[in-house]
Amino acid sequence: MSITVKELGLSKYQFRRLRELVGKRYHPGKDELTIISERFEHREENRKDCLRTLYSLIEESGKANEMVDDARASYVKDRLRANPAFMERLRAKTIRLQGCNPVQG
Repeated sequence: MSITVKELGLSKYQFRRLRELVGKRYHPGKDELTIISERFEHREENRKDCLRTLYSLIEESGKANEMVDDARASYVKDRLRANPAFMERLRAKTIRLQGCNPVQG
């Protein structure tokens, strides 16, 4: 079974993750992913097995966006912790802004 990867509508991070997962089964020139199954005697069962594999690959590559978001958040938090002077200025500004905005009711 050959699938045009572009038709899957993956983000660039999902696409990169998919390529890591499938290795040589992806042909960049054709933008095709080839999945083969010979586990079963009948062709239709092998086709269904290929589809299950494809769904699993899509699901696993879908975790890439979450991994990127987590990495970015962790990086930002680490950078902020490394700069206590900035954090103190940010805290002071936040307190000042909260004091200037009266509660509307």
